[in-house]
Amino acid sequence: MGVRLTQEQIEIFQRDGVLLLKGVIGAPWIETIKAAVERSLAEPGPDQEQIPVEGRLLNDFDMWTHLPEARAFDVEGPYPEIAAQLMQSKQVNLFMDQLIVKYSGTPATTPWHQDTTYMAVDGRDFITFWTTTRPVPQEMTCEYVRGSHRWGVLFAPFIQGAISSGEIPSYAFRKYAVGLPEGMARKGTSDEPIPHIEGEREKYDIVGFDVEPGDCIVFYANVAHKGQGNPRDPEKRISYIVRYLGDDARYSVRTPPAEFPKHPPENARDQAPMREYRASFPKVLPRERERARAAS
Repeated sequence: MGVRLTQEQIEIFQRDGVLLLKGVIGAPWIETIKAAVERSLAEPGPDQEQIPVEGRLLNDFDMWTHLPEARAFDVEGPYPEIAAQLMQSKQVNLFMDQLIVKYSGTPATTPWHQDTTYMAVDGRDFITFWTTTRPVPQEMTCEYVRGSHRWGVLFAPFIQGAISSGEIPSYAFRKYAVGLPEGMARKGTSDEPIPHIEGEREKYDIVGFDVEPGDCIVFYANVAHKGQGNPRDPEKRISYIVRYLGDDARYSVRTPPAEFPKHPPENARDQAPMREYRASFPKVLPRERERARAAS
């Protein structure tokens, strides 16, 4: 096992829903991430999108399907073993990866949200890893509400009445609710908008982290969190994100369909274990070569 977490780290993660892990990505893997980012920028994938905001902001998704560097890191890197320990899962499957690039002079923040709201996943065992390729101070990474994974609700899939001029325009979140009248919920979510956390910060246990290359932030996908902007840094802010599924993850057939996965498996059954759809969500742990070695 490459990275062995302490029992204290596992308990903190399960209690708070978010954890900073220092130095768990070795130098060769950092270079692999950088190569994946550069390939994505030079050779945009079929799902890359530009968000029309002040400055320049782009997203790319499912890079593992067409960039060998992304697939190598997502599948062979340190994350799967870390995910198994944090979720206490015997099997780990890759759900998706994502690249967010906020260029210098892009002040827009990503509003408070839960990842799971936009994704066809039910169950507790669904976690997100966030890292970057150069030092990023806390005020430019993300903020998280500790313990919000235990709120027991997935809020409506867009933020109603809580979009300020400094945040990403509402269309960027409303597009995930195509076919829904305002205030209506997608199947599997509440019809309640997420609390206006930014306006009542004193009510919540909000935490953020400075991140160095080699570090990652890992959090349950239903933790409420917010992405910061990049108004002044001369360099672009890179967010390399990977999401994994554990034993309890189940496919949620939502109506209208969830935004992610971008390319759902054919004939997916509601509440079927996600591990049934290995073509769409590859098994990354146990690793086949390790099982073969153990049997020899």
